[in-house]
Amino acid sequence: MVKRIQFGGDEVVKAKDGAGSATLSMAWAAAKFTDAVLRAMNDESGVIIPTFVQSDLYADKVRFLQL
Repeated sequence: MVKRIQFGGDEVVKAKDGAGSATLSMAWAAAKFTDAVLRAMNDESGVIIPTFVQSDLYADKVRFLQL
């Protein structure tokens, strides 16, 4: 998982077949995460960030694209 996070930008570039970078995707994700952290730090309740995590628990219900 650590390697996937470290090289996530490379995966996006490969998926785009070299037609661009992942900078905007990473910036958007960082902004969403920072906003959620700041809201939670200001005692806002119910701050939720939906996340998709590959797991054997739901392997029969969700199909993950392997890049």
